[in-house]
Amino acid sequence: MLPENIPEQNDVVLGDRAQLPRQGAVLGTAGKARLIQEQLAKLNVGQECHYPGLPPIKAVTMATARLIKYEDQWFVQEGEVPVYQYVEPLSLTQSKVPLEMVWIPGGTFIMGSPQNEPHRFKNEGPQHRVTVQSCFMGRYPITQAQWQAVAAMPMVERQLNLKDTDRRMKQYPIVDVSWEDMVEFCQRLTHHSGRLYRLPSEAEWEYACREGTTTPFYFGEVISPDVVNFNPSVTYKNGQIAARYTGAMAKVGSKGYANGFGLYDMHGNAWELCADHWHDNYVGAPTDGRAWLSNDPQPARVRRGGSWILDAWSCRSARRVSDHPSSRIHRGSPDRNLYIGFRVVCCLET
Repeated sequence: MLPENIPEQNDVVLGDRAQLPRQGAVLGTAGKARLIQEQLAKLNVGQECHYPGLPPIKAVTMATARLIKYEDQWFVQEGEVPVYQYVEPLSLTQSKVPLEMVWIPGGTFIMGSPQNEPHRFKNEGPQHRVTVQSCFMGRYPITQAQWQAVAAMPMVERQLNLKDTDRRMKQYPIVDVSWEDMVEFCQRLTHHSGRLYRLPSEAEWEYACREGTTTPFYFGEVISPDVVNFNPSVTYKNGQIAARYTGAMAKVGSKGYANGFGLYDMHGNAWELCADHWHDNYVGAPTDGRAWLSNDPQPARVRRGGSWILDAWSCRSARRVSDHPSSRIHRGSPDRNLYIGFRVVCCLET
């Protein structure tokens, strides 16, 4: 049942709370996205709006960074960006474990890397235009605390390992879980919330990472350990900025900077798996943002974003790597040095 006292379409935001029109509940995905976007545009920081079937969406600001060059040196230029997010409560645990989801407005972008991008791989092309639908995406990769909360929820198709972790690691990304377990995580979260959660498609991931940019990294042409947790032993385009190397996986968001959509850790720290099956290039790739699947009964998947242990070029927005269960075995045992995690998407379709 829809909440009462929902204003008409031409009503305006009043005070700190507003609600979207009743018509939004029966519109298609594009119509819902348009209504949400129109309402969010009216919010000031600290205000929130309500949409049927979603928690309150609140306007907040997040710190961002760009790398700019001045007199042959690169500097971090800090800024702020308005972001719209809701919090999904994972309430089956004794303590509250919030899952923060930020609004990703739909749009069209050029997917893949240009042929002149340093350290480019052939599987990053050909570049092609893709249109991505609006959605909500996890502000951070899924943490170990969030994994434990959802793993305690009722099973849908398969058991999940609770992974009893050190208390000090609860805000670190969950890694070393299978793609199938990630899907089960999303299914349990969907049943728990009544909202459709899933892994992002590869196109959604790159669109969200780039947030309108065309440079190798969303913050510019070069990379710095001031803004990304990666291995800086090799410079990228001679643009290294001096900073202390963490030398280990870090808490999510520990660098303190989001991209223009409000997403943290899209570069480095831990790889992120997407929903797609692996393809060697983008020839024949879909242009509507959906996951690209194959007929392979045991397909490889796709990793994105790089990790703390890898060089700069592995953390580029366009970098993509095949992930097959066999690739996670080293000398007969699971390889614990891959650091593969994930983040989730909440769709507007029902």
